[in-house]
Amino acid sequence: MDSESVFRSWLPGDGEMAERIRAFDWSQTSLGPIAEWSPTLRTVVGFMVAARQPVFLGWGPETVSLYNDCIVPILGAKHPASLGRSFREVFAEVWTDYEPIVTRTMAGEAHYLEDQPVRLAGRGEDEPSYFTYSWTPLREASGEVAGFLSIATETTAKVLSLGMLRQSERRQAFLLQLSDAIRALGEADEIRTTSTTMLGRHLGANRVAYAEHRPKDATFAVAPNFVDGTQEIVGEFRYEAYGPDILDQLQSGRLRIQPDIQADATLDGTQKRRLAEAGVAASLNVPVLKQGRLVAFLGVNYASPHVFEPAEIELVEEVAARTWTAIERARAEALLRQRELDLARVQRIGEVGGLDIDIANGLRSKRSPEYLRLHGLSATGSEETHAQWRARVHPDDREAAERTLFAALEGGGSGYESEYRIVRPSDGAIRWIHARADIERDGNGRPTRLVGAHLDITEQKETQEALRTSRERLRQFGEASTDVLWIRDAETLQWTYLTPAFETIYGIGREAALHGNDFRRWVELVEPADRGEALAAIRRVRAGERTSFDYRIRRPDGEVRWLRNTDFPIRDDYGVVTSIGGVGHDATELKRIEEALRASEERLRSAVEVGRVGLWDWDMVAERIHWSDEHFRMEGYAVGEVVPSYEAWASRLHPDDREATEAALRSARDSRTEYVHEFRTLLPDGAIHWCAARGKFFYDEEGRPIRMVGAMIDTTEKRELLDRQMVLIHEVQHRTRNLIGVVRSLVERTLEASSSADEFRTSIRDRLGALSRVNGLLSRLESGEKITFDELLRAELSAHGLLQNGAARQLTLEGPTGVRLRSTTVQTFALALHELATNAVKYGALASDVGHLTIRWQVRSESGGRRLLVDWRESGVPDMPTGDMAAKGGGFGRQLIEKALPYQLKARTSYVFGADGIHCVIDMPVTADQPKI
Repeated sequence: MDSESVFRSWLPGDGEMAERIRAFDWSQTSLGPIAEWSPTLRTVVGFMVAARQPVFLGWGPETVSLYNDCIVPILGAKHPASLGRSFREVFAEVWTDYEPIVTRTMAGEAHYLEDQPVRLAGRGEDEPSYFTYSWTPLREASGEVAGFLSIATETTAKVLSLGMLRQSERRQAFLLQLSDAIRALGEADEIRTTSTTMLGRHLGANRVAYAEHRPKDATFAVAPNFVDGTQEIVGEFRYEAYGPDILDQLQSGRLRIQPDIQADATLDGTQKRRLAEAGVAASLNVPVLKQGRLVAFLGVNYASPHVFEPAEIELVEEVAARTWTAIERARAEALLRQRELDLARVQRIGEVGGLDIDIANGLRSKRSPEYLRLHGLSATGSEETHAQWRARVHPDDREAAERTLFAALEGGGSGYESEYRIVRPSDGAIRWIHARADIERDGNGRPTRLVGAHLDITEQKETQEALRTSRERLRQFGEASTDVLWIRDAETLQWTYLTPAFETIYGIGREAALHGNDFRRWVELVEPADRGEALAAIRRVRAGERTSFDYRIRRPDGEVRWLRNTDFPIRDDYGVVTSIGGVGHDATELKRIEEALRASEERLRSAVEVGRVGLWDWDMVAERIHWSDEHFRMEGYAVGEVVPSYEAWASRLHPDDREATEAALRSARDSRTEYVHEFRTLLPDGAIHWCAARGKFFYDEEGRPIRMVGAMIDTTEKRELLDRQMVLIHEVQHRTRNLIGVVRSLVERTLEASSSADEFRTSIRDRLGALSRVNGLLSRLESGEKITFDELLRAELSAHGLLQNGAARQLTLEGPTGVRLRSTTVQTFALALHELATNAVKYGALASDVGHLTIRWQVRSESGGRRLLVDWRESGVPDMPTGDMAAKGGGFGRQLIEKALPYQLKARTSYVFGADGIHCVIDMPVTADQPKI
């Protein structure tokens, strides 16, 4: 018989492990072929295979493994590779724990271990398995221990069940303690702190935080909660700062479990860093949803990675729900208490007296403190009878008040309302009471209870009476007023009030005006040209503005009248414009007066502008002065350049005239006489102007000057004309004498040069004609024509016969032609030339045949404009005066040149007696528009 047949004789059976043991090549192990096994080993293997419970056999020094079918499920993925391998190789993951047991068993010590946790590789689970097993040493016939036999029973299910039971008991005990702790708390903050602290300590967490959801801003708010060994996190935070989908996850009711934050692939580096800084390495967030909406969540944090057990998660969920419920209860109770306090406060502030009448037990009432005060009763009174209430009602109202009460009680309704007067016992005052109440009834409809409130409406009644009186006064005022008073509804714009004056002004009766759409009818009465402004004003008033505007209406009889409306908004207690009030004044006569006044003012303005009159109005009390536009210009200011003031006026006075001018002003003020004075002004450009002013002071009742009005005109031109007139008067006198002298000289010189009477007659006629022509040229100046210098010079020289015959050889004329002279300067300038020519003919270079006259002129440009320089130089004149005689010589002509020309023509002059003749220089302004030479 071969070895296998032999083995089959002691190892019967068709089980998997029997087949595998028979088929295994044991020769490759320390046990050797089956045929060589000892009887003890064969016996034990046979026992093991036949056993109906998990049995494991380790044999030999290497503890080679053999096992039966019952242990295969326990081995899991280790089967069938475990067969024939050493115990150490098979259970390498727990060898550290089991090596002492194997060693002691192989030394002959038996063991019995109950519910031992064993983490077996290959089972595909992280949780340990639990076993109760015995370790029995096996001996050979010699008594030597050759192996061990381990009979195992897996108790994992039992252990886990018992663990869950114990966890459930601990959880229930904790929840009971939690409920007891927070039930006695009335503040939300206390509940939150207690709940998170108890949970944190129970779980050994580093932080437990109750956060409330803020849906408006997608944030969550965290108040002080439980922390242990980490920092507190308090404030309002955005969800996205702690994860990309945390809000969606919580809103959908899903738990957010993160056992290892730093290994969480859903978080970016910034989020991980932020959580690490907050001391969060593991996190569990449990949402609380009410009616499908996220309201809060409870977060549990650990400072190191943490595996959250299912029982732990269930506990956090239960605590989260209980915490929210307790907090909401506390808030509701707090709100209720606050509302009760607010109600009592409202009753006190609003002076509302509450009462509760027990109708079923004889109409006895309980009254609030405010009711007692309102009715003037003692503060210690708690109940009163119906008779006591009836006695307090005013005698005139008693019967009606009682009748109203009983009618409500007997009528079957649920409400009662009444108004009556009472006489307060405390002070005898009569007060109006408004009573309102609800009536409670039993199943048969009988009244059982009345709960209500009393309001003191005395002031309201007085206000109503005052309003009635006011309305009556308004009615009387409106009927007596000549202005139209009206009120419109701000929404519909229909009149709600209209006074009789409307008919007088508009020519339409009030009843007709108020019929139908009265606003549209009013708009149709307004002249088309004024409707836009009228409607715009109505819109502004509806928007809350006050406005005033003028417009015309056309009455049905065709008459057009002017109205001045003042419209204003009328608001309710909330500031909303509900009505529009208005006053319409017939301004037809006023418009006529205004038009007349406007025309008068226009005429005055025109007169002032044409007459170039400067006006002033000096308010001496307010220290304000008004100047007309012409006044600004007369003072050398642009219109509006300065603020009119005394200083601005005085600063323009000529230094030589300022003292006298101000003295004249003070004198007129103090003597209460009219101010009349003429003075000069010195303008910034150096121009000097003469002004004649006339003004009047006004005084208050105490004689103090309060106002001065006046006018002034520019008299510069008048002054110059007067000066020129005086010059002309003197010149006419002088010229008459000179003309006679010139004529005499002409006659004498003509006689000397004539050889016959006919020759004399001809020559003298020509020279007299020339003299007449120059005088005619001078007369052209009155017409304003432009005269050129060379024309004027030649005319003057011709008048003296100096350009004819042999006299011209005694003249030298050098200068440009066409130099235009200013019209206002020609006459005076011509007189100067005439004086120079006359003196030259009578006494100077042309008085004899040996003298010579040289006249040179040129035009120069300066910053102030163009100027004409004339150089008049005589030579060959004997016996010229010297010394004092030279200084005093020259007579009228010299004074004209040295004084009149600088003053009237702004000329610069020089008049010198030379050794052999006169040397005169005249430098004067000329017109700018000179022709090109």
